[in-house]
Amino acid sequence: MKQKVFFIPDDIIGQRTLTAAGEGAKVIDDRLMVGSMIGLLRNQSAILPYCTFMNDLKGNITIPREGADPSVAWVSEGQTLGASSTDFGNLKLSPKKVGSLVPVSKDLIKQTSLDVEALIARKIITALALGIDKAAIYGDGVSEPLGLLNETGLAVIDFSADNP
Repeated sequence: MKQKVFFIPDDIIGQRTLTAAGEGAKVIDDRLMVGSMIGLLRNQSAILPYCTFMNDLKGNITIPREGADPSVAWVSEGQTLGASSTDFGNLKLSPKKVGSLVPVSKDLIKQTSLDVEALIARKIITALALGIDKAAIYGDGVSEPLGLLNETGLAVIDFSADNP
């Protein structure tokens, strides 16, 4: 028995269009490709990598801090070097709370084909990190920590001057 060969040129195959309309839609498989999930393009925390975390604190705390550095001056032979000083201060900290609440149904956790708990946990962690960043920079000091831009007495360097 002679075998018959059927050939369709590539340019014809490349032009086909599949649609999922009408009765044919009932037999077309719709795959959820969980491993290829497209995530959001998110900011990364700028502050947290430089933070010191303190655990098991109770009540308000006070941390000593350095104030101004002593000044330096050049003098010629026979001139007197002027006195300089340094100072110290305290940083008073009081507890603040930040959080995120995402209600998730038991059905979603049981029936999803992806690890939705881990996904939501990662999203919450990222949101918290960015919320902490925002408070650390812009915080009002009332319900959130006092941000750097609202802190008084910080040394400011004017880079527009000739000799910053």
